[in-house]
Amino acid sequence: GSFAFTPPGFCGILNAGMRKGGCSVKSWKRAAACLLAAVVTGMLALLPASADTAVFQMAVNDRFLEMNAATMPFRSEGIPYIPYTVFDRNVTGVRLGISSFITQTDTEYTLTIYSIGGTLRFDLLRGTCLDQNSGENLNMKAITRNGMVFVPMGAVCRYFGLSSDVTPTSYGTLLRVVNGQQTYDTNKFIEVATATGRLQERYNEYQ
Repeated sequence: GSFAFTPPGFCGILNAGMRKGGCSVKSWKRAAACLLAAVVTGMLALLPASADTAVFQMAVNDRFLEMNAATMPFRSEGIPYIPYTVFDRNVTGVRLGISSFITQTDTEYTLTIYSIGGTLRFDLLRGTCLDQNSGENLNMKAITRNGMVFVPMGAVCRYFGLSSDVTPTSYGTLLRVVNGQQTYDTNKFIEVATATGRLQERYNEYQ
């Protein structure tokens, strides 16, 4: 149905100006600013609820990964971070040609991710990342949260020749890692998962 609202203060400012025989430029500026604020507020109130950006759904190729609080991805400085186990076929069931291991002692805490083509060594104590093939320090870091080590999705995928997508949906943001062997592109993957109710089911179960 339709609705109407009166911008707070707008009519009061306008009427006051009219009673004085006209509105000054200053009054009109105040009225315009008030009207703009009211319109923006009204529009925001009418917008449908958007996807919950705090919830991420993860997939590797065509396989969804388990959703739980310990491995829930997050953004840091706008960058999506995913658990390093996303690249472990023993966890995901998808072979990406990548392996990893963590070394933790009294003086060392590192994550090493490697493949035939290269090796990344994240130092979690110093917040650094070393390309062990070239000896170059790379501009990325790993982060520990809830006992899990997370890595920047885009940068790690690019290093190992993988592709990644970040796509908002009605049921959280989909983070997808692919190696070219996936059946569907991301748009089709979301379309199928939405039509079958898989996206909503996973989202509701996590909530």
